[in-house]
Amino acid sequence: MTRILIVVIVLLCASVASAQETLRWEATYPDDVVHFLGKGYAVTRDASGNIYAAGLYDNGSDNDVVVLKFTSAGALDTSFSGDGIFLYDDGSDEEGYAIVVDADDGVYVVGKTAGATDDILVLKLTSGGALDASFSVDGVQTYVTGNSDVGYGVAVNDAGVYVVGTSNNGVDNDLIVIKYTLTGALDASFSADGIDQYDGGNGDDEGRAVVVQSDGTVFVAGMTTTIADRDILLIKYLDDGTPDVTFDVDGILTYDGGNYESANALFIDSSSNIYLAGVSNLAGVIIDALIVKLDSDGVPVAAFNGTGAQTYDSGAGEEESGNDIVVDGSGNVYVAITATGLFTSGASLLKYTSLGALSAGFDGDGVLPLTGAVEGNGIVLDASGNPLFVGRGEISVYT
Repeated sequence: MTRILIVVIVLLCASVASAQETLRWEATYPDDVVHFLGKGYAVTRDASGNIYAAGLYDNGSDNDVVVLKFTSAGALDTSFSGDGIFLYDDGSDEEGYAIVVDADDGVYVVGKTAGATDDILVLKLTSGGALDASFSVDGVQTYVTGNSDVGYGVAVNDAGVYVVGTSNNGVDNDLIVIKYTLTGALDASFSADGIDQYDGGNGDDEGRAVVVQSDGTVFVAGMTTTIADRDILLIKYLDDGTPDVTFDVDGILTYDGGNYESANALFIDSSSNIYLAGVSNLAGVIIDALIVKLDSDGVPVAAFNGTGAQTYDSGAGEEESGNDIVVDGSGNVYVAITATGLFTSGASLLKYTSLGALSAGFDGDGVLPLTGAVEGNGIVLDASGNPLFVGRGEISVYT
C-alpha cells in the first residue's frame, strides 16, 4: 500500500548561474509506515522564522486537524506540543484549511468539524502548542447552523479574528464572514452580530480567503454564481462589517474573464495591489490556473500581462488550479498549483515577473515541478524571500 504523506515544507533558493532552484530542506508527516493519510492545506511563519503547517491527519478511524511547527532549519520544534505536532480530535472528522499566527505567537486554525452536518471550526493554540483557554473558554469555537458550514480562511489583528467560508442556507451556499473577539465571542461591532452573509441569488456563493489591512478594512475573495456563469467575487468591508461603497461602487466586485472563474487565494501587497489565484474553467472542458492583479480600486492592472490576468496551462491535457499566491518585495508573484490528469496529479510552483510573464530565471522557465508532491496547496515566503510550500506527496519519492 502506498502511503500518502503531508509534504510539509519545500524551501528553495535560486542559483543565478544555473537558473535552477536548490532544495534546501523538506519534511514529511507522518514520517513512518504505520500511519495512513495526511494532507497539508496551509502554511505560515512567525516573526522569528518558525514555520507552521495545518491540514488533516487520518488516524485510521477518522480525520483529525494537524498542526506542525518547524524551526527555520526544518526540524520539528519540540517546544510546541512536546514534539512539534498538535492533533485535534473531537471524535468526528476534523480538518484544518487555514492557519495564521498573531503578534504574540498565538496560532489560529480554521476548518471544519463533522457532527450531524459540517460546522465551521476555529482553534486557538498557545505558542507552546496547547489549546488556549483565553479563547472561547477551551480554545475551541464552532459555528453551527444545522446546515453545512465550512471555514476556509482566517486573518487576525489586534481587533479580532476574521473567518471566511461557506454557509448553506438550505437551498445553496452563501459566502460567510464571521468576526470573533480575541476572547472568542461573536463581535457585535461587526455587521451588528459578528456575521455577514452574501447571497447573490443565483446559486452558490463561496468565501475562500480573507485579508485584513492595517486600517481595519477587510477583503474577502471567493466565487459567485451569476445568471450566465460563475465569477470571482471580491468584497471589501469597513471595520464595522458594512461593504465599502468606495470600492467598485457598492463594495462588491465580480471579475468575469469570459469563462467560469473562481478564487482560492488572495494577497495584497504593500502598494495595495490585489492578487487572486484560482481557476478559469471554459465550460468544464479546459480548466487552467488563473492569476489576476487588480489595483486598490479593483481595476485590472494592464501592465500585468496586458489585461491584468494570466492563465497557466501545462499543455499536458491536465486541469490546473491555483491554490495559493504570494508576492515578494520586487513584485514577483509565486503561485502554488495542482495539475490533475486522468490518473495522476502533481504540484508545481510558478513564478511570474511583475509584468505577468513566467520568470525564466526560476528553474529555467518559471515552472518548478515538485517531485513527488501530488497537490500544491499553500505557500509563504521566508524572511529572505524564499518560497515555503505545503501539500501532499509520496514518501517513496524523497531520498
